[in-house]
Amino acid sequence: MGLFNKQTEHAKNSNFKIDGVYFNDNAETIYMKYKNLTKNGRESLKKYNELASYREVVDDMQENKKHGITRAVTGSLIAGPTGAIVGAATGGKTKKTVEKMKVILMFTDGSSREVNLIMGKVEMKSALYQQRFQKMVELEAKLDSILAAQEQETSEIRSNT
Repeated sequence: MGLFNKQTEHAKNSNFKIDGVYFNDNAETIYMKYKNLTKNGRESLKKYNELASYREVVDDMQENKKHGITRAVTGSLIAGPTGAIVGAATGGKTKKTVEKMKVILMFTDGSSREVNLIMGKVEMKSALYQQRFQKMVELEAKLDSILAAQEQETSEIRSNT
């Protein structure tokens, strides 16, 4: 079966997919298509029980845009020296952005797969950020359910012995 057929099959049978990662609850498998240069064209199929953990990575920042000089000049034209002081003091805007948002899946064999949600500066108030944040929440809920099922299975095995 060729790569295109495998990817199509996994896409069709997946319960959840994101950034080239397909989760199939019936088969309890995670199919991953790699996009980066070092693993280009590679694919991987893991069982749910091979998922060891995951880690969320969010690089956010707060930018202050200062237009104090412009506002001070405008203030001084309108209200003299007092207007200049008030204009300069009120000249800042704060903008929160995210430059990177990803979830790293870590497997029992030591391998990992990054699921990139944002790569580049995006304002936190934007619709794109809200959409990608929601996808991250859904992905983490999926991963938590897989890990919880593994934990429950392990507990049942321990209690039976």
